[in-house]
Amino acid sequence: MKKIITSALVVLAAFSLSSCKDFLQPKSEGAYSTDNYFTSDKQAIDAVDACYKEFLEENFLGRDIMWEQGAANDFVWGRTRPWPELGTLSLTTSCAVLDAVWTRVVRTIARSNWAVSSLLKKQETTELTPIEKRSLGEAYFCRALSHFYLAYRYGTKEQGVPFLKYEDVEGGYNNQIPTQNASVCDDYRMIVEDFSAAEELLPRCEEYADSDFGRAHKAACAGFKAKVYAYWACWDKEQWKNVITEVNKMETQYGRSIKGVDYTTCFSSDYAKWRNTEYVWAIPSEGGTKGTYGGMEFPGVILDNSLWGLWNAWGQFKPSLDIYEEMSKDNTNLVDATLGNIRLANSICEYGDQVKIWGQTDFRFYSNRDVEAGFMVIKYAEPFYHGEGYYYISKDGKDVQVNFDEQEQWWYYGDKVWLTDAEATNKKWKVTLDAVTAGYAGDNSDWPTCRMNFPILRFADCILLRAEAYLATNEAGKAATDINTIRERVNVKPVLGSATWADLYHERRCELVFEYSDHLHDCKRWAVSGDPQIKALALAELNTHPRVRHYENRSYPGEYKNRVYVPNTNFTVGPYDDYKTPEPVWQDYKIAFPYKAEDINKANGALKQNKGYN
Repeated sequence: MKKIITSALVVLAAFSLSSCKDFLQPKSEGAYSTDNYFTSDKQAIDAVDACYKEFLEENFLGRDIMWEQGAANDFVWGRTRPWPELGTLSLTTSCAVLDAVWTRVVRTIARSNWAVSSLLKKQETTELTPIEKRSLGEAYFCRALSHFYLAYRYGTKEQGVPFLKYEDVEGGYNNQIPTQNASVCDDYRMIVEDFSAAEELLPRCEEYADSDFGRAHKAACAGFKAKVYAYWACWDKEQWKNVITEVNKMETQYGRSIKGVDYTTCFSSDYAKWRNTEYVWAIPSEGGTKGTYGGMEFPGVILDNSLWGLWNAWGQFKPSLDIYEEMSKDNTNLVDATLGNIRLANSICEYGDQVKIWGQTDFRFYSNRDVEAGFMVIKYAEPFYHGEGYYYISKDGKDVQVNFDEQEQWWYYGDKVWLTDAEATNKKWKVTLDAVTAGYAGDNSDWPTCRMNFPILRFADCILLRAEAYLATNEAGKAATDINTIRERVNVKPVLGSATWADLYHERRCELVFEYSDHLHDCKRWAVSGDPQIKALALAELNTHPRVRHYENRSYPGEYKNRVYVPNTNFTVGPYDDYKTPEPVWQDYKIAFPYKAEDINKANGALKQNKGYN
C-alpha cells in the first residue's frame, strides 16, 4: 500500500508556494505561472499535494506542534529546549517554536487558497474533470484543517484569527493582509463551511486506490467538523448538538466504527491493517533504505536518544509519572486480568519492561541520556520491533549462542546448560537483520521516519467527542454507552449507569495519550468553560509541574533473581528537571497563544495581540 507521493509545486513566490525541500524527491515538472496552470489533471494533483506536504513537515504536524503538550502533564521534553516559558504557559509574547508552526499553517492556507480560487475560476468557464473536482475538495479540506489549527490555538470569543478566502477578493487576490475576524466563532463557521464544501466533492475513503490512500475523504470531513463544533462549543453550547449529528453520520453513512478493530491496529506497520473502519485521517509514512522518505518523523523522535546505539532516535518527548499513574488506574478495573492493561502496555514502558527492539525479545528498558523521566513512549514503536538476531554470552573466551526453552521458561546453551541469573541478565544480542534493512525504519538521520499510518484523527476520538456532547446536553446515559464502547475494546470494565465528567476526562486522556488529539487544549477549553468537575481536573494539570522518576543508577534496568526479572525500583519521585520555574498558574486568557510581535508590527493595526500578552 502506497502513500501519497506529493510533488512540490513551483509557482508564484508571492504566494509562498515554494518549499524548503522536495517530499519523496518528486520529478520536476518545470515552472508554471497562474496563466498556464491547471491545464491538466496532473497539475491539479500537484497543486493539492503541495498543500498536504506542509502537514508532515517538522515545523508542523511532523513534530513541532507537539512541544506545546509539555504545558499539560502527559508529556515532558526529553531534551532541553530554548523556550521554557512554553512549558509553564508563562509566555509574555510568542516564541520560536510557535512561530515555526504559525509559518507552516499560514503557508498551507495560502497554498490551499490559491488552489481553491484557481479551480473555482476555471469552473466558471469550463466544467472540471472528476480529478479536478476531487482536487478542489482536497484544497477545501486542507484550507479548513490548517485554518482550524490556527483558530483554536489563537482565537477567542472576543477575537478571531486573520483569514481571507482568495475567491472572495474582487478581481483576484492582491497580496492584501487577511482580515482578523471579530470572534473565533466566525472562524469556526468558515471552517465548517469549507469542510462541508469538501465533503460534497470528495469520495468515500473506500473509493480510493491504494496509491491514493491517505487523501481526504467524506468521513474525514465529518470527523473534523465534529471536532470543530466541540471547540466552538467552548463559546457557544448550542454547537454540542452538531457534534452528535456529525459523529452519527460517520457511523450511519460512512461506516466508521471501532468494533472489530484491535487497539494496536491503529499503530501498526502492516499495510493490510491500515484500511480499517476506525480510520478517519492519518499520514501514511515510510522507512527503509530507499533514499526517499515520506511521512512523520514523530514516531522516531520520541524513542530514547540513539535507541541504545541501534538507530538515530532523538529522545525528545517522554511520558510523565502523572500519565503513567492515570493510566494505571485501570489496573484494578480490568475485565480479564490475564489480558492486562492494554492501553498502558502499548503506550508506555518503564524500567525493566521488555521492549522488543530490532527483534530482541528480552531487551529491558532503561534511559541514561538527556533529561530524566524514567519512561518511554512505545505507542508508535511497533515498526522498530522488526528484525532478527540471536542472544549470546561470553564463555571461556568464546561467544556462545543461547536460546530460550518455552517449557522451562529459561535460557540455555549447548545441550541444555542453563544460564545463571547473572548470565541471563548480561547476555547480548547479535543483530543479523535490523528494522532499517527490513524496510520498517528509515536510515535518514535527519528525518527518522518509519512505516506507519500515523493517526491524526481516529474514530475513537470522535466517539469520545460525542460522549462529551451527550454529557453537555444532559444525556449521561448515552455518554456512558459511548465511553463503554471505548473501554470494552481495551479490557476495562464498563461504566455502570450514567457517565460522569471524570469518566470522560479519564477516557480521553488515556485512549488518546500522545496523539494529535491535543490534550493540552482539551484542558484549556475545560478550564475556561467546562463543567465544574472536569474544570477541576483540568486545572489540576494546568496548575502543577509534571512529575517523573529520578533513578539512582539510570543505566541499571534490573536483573534476574531466581529466574525472575526484578526491575530497578531505586528511584525517587520529583518534578521534571526542565522548565521548572515559574510554577504554572492558569489564567483564562492562556486559552490562546500570543501572536508574534513582528507580525503585529508589520500588519500596521490589522492584527491585534491577544489579551494578556505584550
